[in-house]
Amino acid sequence: MHDIKKPALVIISVLVTAILTYCITMRAVNSRGTNGNSNQASVTNAYYVSPKGSDANSGTSPSLPFQTLGKAQIAMQRSPIKATYLMAGTYNLSSTFTLTSSDNGETWAAYPSDPPNSAILDGGSTSRANGLAVVFAIFGGSKITINGLVVQHFNDSGIEVCGGTHHCFGPTADSNVVKNNIVHDFYNRYGGGIHVLGTAINTKILNNAVYNSNSRGINATADSPGVGSVGDDISGTDIENNVVLNTCLSESDDGAIYVQDDYYPSASTNITIKNNFVRDYGSVSGFNKGIYIDDGLSNATVTQNIVAGTGQWAVQVHGGSNVTITGNLFDIGGSGNQQVLFYQCSPGDFRSTC
Repeated sequence: MHDIKKPALVIISVLVTAILTYCITMRAVNSRGTNGNSNQASVTNAYYVSPKGSDANSGTSPSLPFQTLGKAQIAMQRSPIKATYLMAGTYNLSSTFTLTSSDNGETWAAYPSDPPNSAILDGGSTSRANGLAVVFAIFGGSKITINGLVVQHFNDSGIEVCGGTHHCFGPTADSNVVKNNIVHDFYNRYGGGIHVLGTAINTKILNNAVYNSNSRGINATADSPGVGSVGDDISGTDIENNVVLNTCLSESDDGAIYVQDDYYPSASTNITIKNNFVRDYGSVSGFNKGIYIDDGLSNATVTQNIVAGTGQWAVQVHGGSNVTITGNLFDIGGSGNQQVLFYQCSPGDFRSTC
């Protein structure tokens, strides 16, 4: 039965890749607008940033944009305006751009009149030893949206959503949205292209493309200070409609989409991993996984995903409970060394029962 079904899965994987490529190409072809053109339409009640702008400008029109993200942040904190559009160009950052609870309710998005994928945040990393660890961070902020940006070249996390006192020394991060971004070419050990950390609840990670990483592509982690202590909480994390390609390139025992909660019973509930396309997640010998439910994380649903290409296990569940895995497609290759699902029982680690 495996040999009969495998060609169909390969065809589906190829079709999904082709459809995604077509959609991205057509979006670029059909886009209009160029950075710095005074004929560009402005959006009511927004600030604008451009690498060609000036912080002496008003920042309130595409023809008079600010130059730095920090200037727009200060302007929004002092204003009822809660949207900033990043115009086309490369923003070479020398330090992490961080939003806090003072920035609640803001939207940071690519300028819609510019070509897609043209607002680029660059962390300057060429290896794990240089450049920024984190490019764009939300520390204790809530109801913040990051939409349509390209984030590249860093050594831990491209977009990080962090809350709580254990990691971020601040309030809970709640109801943040990371969508329609491209995050690529980074040198992480942990972290991730998109990383949810600490007490960060109801985070939505939607419609992003993440590719070319040493380790995890999308990562949501609730750590406890120690086994048996009260842990962090990533309840309501929703990872949907993302494409995660070519991850776990140099790390072992890792996952393209990775979620973790090492306090038992798990504080985190209602975790959703749905309708993602994952391909090539390391090597068989590296024990890497397409979707990794690690360290006791429980109360999760994994559904309607496609996992294909290289790697060891399509899905692994390590020590958790109440995890539903249904309606997924797994193309695990023909070598005989890959597996669809591995459940690892570790009651000693997480005080759980199996």
